[in-house]
Amino acid sequence: MYKITILEIGTFFTIIGGIIGVVMFFIGRQSAAKNEGISKGRLLGDIEYIRASIDELKNEFRLANIPGLRARILTLEKYSNKHERDFTRIHERIDKIGGKPGGIKNESG
Repeated sequence: MYKITILEIGTFFTIIGGIIGVVMFFIGRQSAAKNEGISKGRLLGDIEYIRASIDELKNEFRLANIPGLRARILTLEKYSNKHERDFTRIHERIDKIGGKPGGIKNESG
């Protein structure tokens, strides 16, 4: 009968351990590659979302920048400046009247 020695048992388990180590290395590598692919996919999805949002904002800006809007703004600005000059003249006249006897005195300015 053949007797198994401790050396043969040690060699057997060393070989089995090496095989298990190599198999686990390849399984871990595939898992890491899969996780990296998932991360890259999420990143690309986020980039596409940002790109779509920017395009949407550009379209909204184009729609908001309708022809004539600039002209309307300039017209309102012109009227605002005109009214400001009118109020300045009114205040000057009030100050002149306030200096005369029986006139109105402007205590605010």
